[in-house]
Amino acid sequence: MYSIPKTAAFRLTESGIIVSGQTITNSGGFAPGDRWEREKGDITGLSSASRLRLRKLLASSRPVDGNLQPWGCCLTIPGEVLSQDVARGIWYDWINNYATKKYKMYPQIWRVELQRRRQAHWHVLIWLPKQTVSLALLRVSFADDWRRLVRKKLSKDGSMPWSEKTDYGFETFGVRFKRLKSVGEGSANYLAPELDHESKRKQEQHGWIGRQWGVLNRQRLIIGEETEHNTVRLAGSIVGQIIGDFKTIQERRRASGRGYVGAGVGKHWRLPSVLFGRDADVLERVVRDRLAMTNSKEKQA
Repeated sequence: MYSIPKTAAFRLTESGIIVSGQTITNSGGFAPGDRWEREKGDITGLSSASRLRLRKLLASSRPVDGNLQPWGCCLTIPGEVLSQDVARGIWYDWINNYATKKYKMYPQIWRVELQRRRQAHWHVLIWLPKQTVSLALLRVSFADDWRRLVRKKLSKDGSMPWSEKTDYGFETFGVRFKRLKSVGEGSANYLAPELDHESKRKQEQHGWIGRQWGVLNRQRLIIGEETEHNTVRLAGSIVGQIIGDFKTIQERRRASGRGYVGAGVGKHWRLPSVLFGRDADVLERVVRDRLAMTNSKEKQA
């Protein structure tokens, strides 16, 4: 039986809300065991700690250059399924010779997954220019460079014979861009399932050995810090009331067939640690309403 946290801190970021300080203990005095030390070869999916770091990074990052806007990009290798060693070589070559050199002005957050056919591909959150002409040229250049690199690597390696079918695959699936409004706003559907692997279907596509995600051109990103200005720390019954309100909204959404808001409170009676877009808006409204009600009662008293 889990208890409801008595403390919580709500940090409003550029893209969502980060919730911290929720202490969970059960009636039996459960204490977690020693953390298992993971080796690189053991990593075939996102641990809860790594997933939380990724979600916090997504929620609190914005580009140094205000003239950039976020895009979702998927990089795929059409054709025969490659070994992970070959696919990893292609990805590292892309990072070292293109992503951090030719495209060094554009910050990127990447996430690897295995397709259903077990071919590796990468989801990238990248900030690109808002100007129409520059944006169009960059997208074309990005796609051409990816295709040229993969073709060169595979032809040299002899891993996959090139064909018209492979060329067609690159034209259709090689590089796909999706415009996002802002990280979190209007893009939660991209961030949660694609980069964070929130859905069950995405979690089943784990199996990549080694690092699952990373940041490129970090110096071009501003990662928001926690300050008293953007953080509200609460304690006592109001925390339980906020959790209860949020859970009620989730139950209503589920009853109407629209599913849960966010990752869900679940049996542990705690809030998700990071929320984006509409999910963050819902929690922010709940917190503000509860604070207003509390302040009103205190004034009346």
